[in-house]
Amino acid sequence: PLPPVVGPCANHSVLIAPLKSSLRRTHKISVSNRGQIRRFSAMSIVKRSVVVVALAFLNFLNGTDRYAVAGLLAQISDFYKIDDSQSGLLQTVYIVTYVITAPLFGYLGDRYNRKWILIAGSGAWALLTLASSFIPQNLFWLFVVLRAFTGLGDAVVNTIVPSIYGDMFSDKGRSYSLMIFYYSLPFGWSASTVIASQLVESNTWWQWGLRIVPPFGLATILLLVFMLEEPERTEVLVDDTQTVWNDIKRIVTVPSFLLILVAIASINIVTGAQGWWNPTMTQLAMNSTNEDPKIFHGESYGLIMSIVGVDNTAGGIVGTTLSVWISERWTSTGFLCLSPSRRATPLVGAIGDILAFPSTMFVQHLYLIDINWNYVLGFYGSIMSFGTYAICMNVLLRVIPPTCRATATAIYNTFGSIFGDAPSPYVVGAIAESVRDYSAADQAGDHLSALLFAMYFSNAFMAVCSICLFAVSWTIDRDEKRCELAKQQSAEETKEIVEDLTDECIHI
Repeated sequence: PLPPVVGPCANHSVLIAPLKSSLRRTHKISVSNRGQIRRFSAMSIVKRSVVVVALAFLNFLNGTDRYAVAGLLAQISDFYKIDDSQSGLLQTVYIVTYVITAPLFGYLGDRYNRKWILIAGSGAWALLTLASSFIPQNLFWLFVVLRAFTGLGDAVVNTIVPSIYGDMFSDKGRSYSLMIFYYSLPFGWSASTVIASQLVESNTWWQWGLRIVPPFGLATILLLVFMLEEPERTEVLVDDTQTVWNDIKRIVTVPSFLLILVAIASINIVTGAQGWWNPTMTQLAMNSTNEDPKIFHGESYGLIMSIVGVDNTAGGIVGTTLSVWISERWTSTGFLCLSPSRRATPLVGAIGDILAFPSTMFVQHLYLIDINWNYVLGFYGSIMSFGTYAICMNVLLRVIPPTCRATATAIYNTFGSIFGDAPSPYVVGAIAESVRDYSAADQAGDHLSALLFAMYFSNAFMAVCSICLFAVSWTIDRDEKRCELAKQQSAEETKEIVEDLTDECIHI
């Protein structure tokens, strides 16, 4: 602890106060001869590995819960007697809470203990998710409210965890921890698809789809209480006089950051609409045939959705692994005939998204032609596009200084949701409603055609994501150098402050 401020040091009280506040939140600090702050992980490699897996599992549970409703949408619509617009509203209100609370968690995460913020937010999510499964038929509005507040889980995990990784690891360690974290996305979406399809096929109450995840979530949170330790921040001194508005102004002046905002919103439009409406379109395709509505192309609904789930999981894992591996190899030693480049990371994402664009546009239409081609193109599209999430977050951590990473992550997630997966299910549902022909003899077929037409709107944004990542490849080098310069200046200022205080106060 610093000595009391007396004697000749009294004039430095304004300087010492924020320094003491910052030092209380960190430990094991040293300053190297070059003025660079060294940080020492309080967690062993085994404990850090367990924490990385636990945090990824928590993200997996969030994804499973988030899209469980999508897989059970037809049953929920029948239970509460709601139309497509109201069905899309369930996803929209979930995201509204997410975008409101994410900036709050970002502000708190840059200033206070991230471990307890994460545990409190995730605990509230698990309990509210469980409560939402007990709402009766005549209280749809209450079901909507509870589903809205379960957005807390996604908000706190996606805002706080990348910031923790940024201080736990550096360089390759950071890239691969993010890779594991984003593995959980295809696993979560696929698990929700499989669980929902099995519940539908077995005629089990849809409410059980919302009761499976919370117990696992609470167990994971309990594990993190004992295993997770607040990592030392890369930049030790945090200026408590800085306002969130100053942080925002600092963040939004980074061109690469602004471009990945548009990129992540664009891909969220695609995945949000597909994840929400694909199970419904599959059921409509089955009901529109002249054969047994429980069998489609010789396969049951449960089998189809299980294959789609495994398809997405395998494609997501392969795609995320390949994108991270190729970008790291291209950056450090070169890839194939390409020389090493710091621009490799966004270029890998851009190329993958443009290759995924054709399959994304037309994969749903194969429901009525050949279900096997649907599986093949779905797997291909997942491989090409799933690496985008890890790549965009990697870019953020490279161009944003550590002292405002949580706030930047909150802005990133908020923007991606407000302009991405929050409106896309509702907009697609509204477009489908506007073109439906309620006098058609085959209502299921007409409904499917309307949704397929509306999906063109959302799927086209895959090309926008690719364009933005190509643009990032031209700005990232300059922005990364600015970030490194800011960290060096902060380290030098910290060294001067510590030396001044040591010279004037150490013997008092």
